[in-house]
Amino acid sequence: MNYYIYIISSKNSPVKIGITHDCEERLRNLQTGHSEKLTIQHRELVDKSKARLLEQILHKQLNYKRTHGEWFDISVEDAIKQLQWCIIRFEDDPLLEYKFKNNLIRD
Repeated sequence: MNYYIYIISSKNSPVKIGITHDCEERLRNLQTGHSEKLTIQHRELVDKSKARLLEQILHKQLNYKRTHGEWFDISVEDAIKQLQWCIIRFEDDPLLEYKFKNNLIRD
């Protein structure tokens, strides 16, 4: 099963960064509770075994921009750049889980 880290937003709202195996279903579920039309702005296919960890690292790095939950006050373009940087930097690290759990990951 494929897993994605996705970026969803409306025209005038913060961006949602999360993981799912079905981006369209996730969009439908989020849209139910959102007053503005949401759109999948970007998605990156990631290894299932590292999806949650990469998402957590990304959330931690963007914590200063967090509005609530998994929503961030950041432009879609900057969110995409940060996501791609995170994947390039961390996805192939064999010690990723150890480093994250021991707070050894730095920006």
